[in-house]
Amino acid sequence: MKKYTTEYYNHLADLYASDYDEACLEDPIFNEEPYDLQFIEYKDSDYEKKRRKIFKKLTTKILDSKFPKTATQVVKLAWHLTEEAKARKRAIYLKLDEIFYVYVLMDPRKPGPWKFMLPGGKTITFPFLPIYIGKGNDDRILDHVKTAKRRPKPVKGERKLNKIRKIHREGFEIIEKKLSDPSVEAIAFAKEILLIKTIGREDTKLGSLTNETDGGEGTSGYTHTEQTKLKIGNSNRGKPGPSFTEEVLARIRKASTGRRHTKEAKESIGLAASLRNSGRKWSPEIVESRAVKLRGKVQQKFECPHCGIIGGNAMKRWHFDNCKFKGEPDEVKQ
Repeated sequence: MKKYTTEYYNHLADLYASDYDEACLEDPIFNEEPYDLQFIEYKDSDYEKKRRKIFKKLTTKILDSKFPKTATQVVKLAWHLTEEAKARKRAIYLKLDEIFYVYVLMDPRKPGPWKFMLPGGKTITFPFLPIYIGKGNDDRILDHVKTAKRRPKPVKGERKLNKIRKIHREGFEIIEKKLSDPSVEAIAFAKEILLIKTIGREDTKLGSLTNETDGGEGTSGYTHTEQTKLKIGNSNRGKPGPSFTEEVLARIRKASTGRRHTKEAKESIGLAASLRNSGRKWSPEIVESRAVKLRGKVQQKFECPHCGIIGGNAMKRWHFDNCKFKGEPDEVKQ
């Protein structure tokens, strides 16, 4: 069997799921020179050692699983994903930290039970109709609802968010549930792919999911190379940033004029800012450079002719021509 092909890696994954020692004998990572993919000592890298150790642990757990065939499918697919990532020079971006989980968003308007059988015979039951399967870490599971509430108007092409928005308009809330314990990224991707394939996507008329892909995508931890950063910078340098028409700016000003945060909102904003900045320390070089620029300078003060407030340069944003009291009688200003 020709090496470095999908068939070969599937064969190798089967071996890892059944006989780890035999797999090690066939695996070129153990027995041959590193792949010619510009990785420095890739064969002996910490990443590769950790990956082998994790997969050994995963394969031993298969024997204790209630559904060994399904578990084998997951490990097999996860192994293939790490190999594919390596072939695309992306190995270091499939993280080996056990922080990733798979989750589902469900439609509360359509109670179940909804049952689906995964490859290998395991049946998974949802109390409500699943409409999205995702993979993430931290609070990723909450991001979809937050985005839909932040931008409640339907947008063409946003299948998932439009579905969530419609559910909100009808007075319901999306049901979110984690489907797996934390694991490495490849395992989470594998479970996501198998679940999407089993339940089916709405756009392909095979199921109820609003996913736009078959899963397995994502760029957690991705960083551009210096060469790529340079190319992106050169392509964007000199281009004007986004601009609004006067009509749009006028609508924004009108919508913002007179708006006041509630006391609760102010406290929430303050708390978020304090948490965001807690523990932040500037380097001595930055502190000194800022001090040199500001030393001896006295900020010029301005007085708004419309409301009488006195302040610095920031006044220009909310006062003078943009002042909410512009054109108002003196009694209102009081």
